[in-house]
Amino acid sequence: MPAHGKKLSGAPISLAEAQRTIEVVDSSATRVEAAAKLDISQRALQSRLKKIKARHGLSPDGARKTERPTEIEFPDFPDEDVEVEELLDMAEKRFEKRMESHEAHTWFPIKVKDNRPFGILWFGDPHIDDNGCNLPVLRKHVRICNETDGLVAANIGDTTNNWVGRLMRLYAEQDASIKTARRFAEWFLLNTPFFLVLVGNHDAWNDGAEILARMVSKNKAHKIILHDWEARFRLSFPNGWEPRIFAAHDFAGNSIWNPMHGLMREGQKGEDADLYVAGHKHNSGLFVFENPGRGRIQTFLRVRGYKFMDDHARRLSLKEQRTGCGGVTVFEPERRTITTFLDVEEGADFLTMKRGKRAAA
Repeated sequence: MPAHGKKLSGAPISLAEAQRTIEVVDSSATRVEAAAKLDISQRALQSRLKKIKARHGLSPDGARKTERPTEIEFPDFPDEDVEVEELLDMAEKRFEKRMESHEAHTWFPIKVKDNRPFGILWFGDPHIDDNGCNLPVLRKHVRICNETDGLVAANIGDTTNNWVGRLMRLYAEQDASIKTARRFAEWFLLNTPFFLVLVGNHDAWNDGAEILARMVSKNKAHKIILHDWEARFRLSFPNGWEPRIFAAHDFAGNSIWNPMHGLMREGQKGEDADLYVAGHKHNSGLFVFENPGRGRIQTFLRVRGYKFMDDHARRLSLKEQRTGCGGVTVFEPERRTITTFLDVEEGADFLTMKRGKRAAA
């Protein structure tokens, strides 16, 4: 509203403005007095009164236009939806359930049955349907995981290429069809002793996450936890030791000099944990140091995954690493130590040796 109550001529007149105008006219002795009170001309007042009558059915006597036929009576139609208060109550319940689930899935405990050395084989990005997937190494790691006592598996994400949008043209450049890709993924998920599978960026495209969820639900031998992008959990041993593990498809932060930058940034400034694991960038690295600020020895592991001969990386002049497709972390609850290997076979042998040594003691 412009100063002094003046209104732009083209703007619609609200009901409140109309009522105020009528009140001023009714309380004034003349239209000249009313126009002066409203700080407009008599002609502008006359025009405004016409607009008010046409739009709101009000005239200077204050009565609302109420003409309607008396020969008919309209039915009362019920509202097509439930009351808004009911919708708000339901939305509130859903929020409470989501919050309860979110908190239960954050730093959740994984109970280990005894205090013997225990291991996790971290599978880097499989891209199992890609022509460049190193299937000899991946299948070897699956066999090692199945044959090594005390060793379970975690998938860091991007099980298949799962191309989307303009990238779907790349299906023409790979041998595996979408159907075959899903068969490969199901074989991998159901024939490896996974306890954790992360949804990477490739997995999340299209309906990939829902397809993975249906696949892991077929495992009747044991539960597989499926988490979007990251999982924060604790291994809970009978002797009370609970190492904290933060596994993510990747962490924020990048450095051309240090492939561990994102993980170490999280270890310094983010969530407190004993072990950080990531993949995604198709390179590998391992770093261990005592963090006095956190009061613990922290381990940072990046697994490169199984995709080789990557045209995208070649065009960016990124050199291809050969090692670290996966990694093995061994937890020794009696010594409360964590030992990590970028060589899966060496890590599995170390776990077997440690478990045998304890059994012989």
